[in-house]
Amino acid sequence: MKQKVLSIFLMFAVICSFAMITEPAQASDSGILCWACIRNAGAGLSITSSGYATCTGSLTHSGSSGKVQVTLQRYQNSAWTAIKSWSDSRTGAICGVTGNYYITKGYSYRVKVSVYVYNSSGSLLESDTVYSSTKSY
Repeated sequence: MKQKVLSIFLMFAVICSFAMITEPAQASDSGILCWACIRNAGAGLSITSSGYATCTGSLTHSGSSGKVQVTLQRYQNSAWTAIKSWSDSRTGAICGVTGNYYITKGYSYRVKVSVYVYNSSGSLLESDTVYSSTKSY
């Protein structure tokens, strides 16, 4: 009897976990459910020996259009401060931005990338923020 009750409980727990896994995050404008509209979001920072910083942001998604906002940040006075930003919006599944800027020696830098996915009506489906690794110059 005890094993039967345990088996029923475990079966119920498995069924409930499948219900939670299969619940969609957002609905797209095409009527197709959007499980995770953002497929990949990336941030990159490279700095040359002369202080030329290349900042990159990328987005791959399943919505109608996407926006990528790249912000170069400097760590100063115990806080991250934005010093330069670039952005781009595009229809289609891929969006990316690259920006360049000469930086000042003696600080740590990183790139903050905010990404947004929209349906064909312009409504926001999903957003996220990612950061590059921190680099000192």
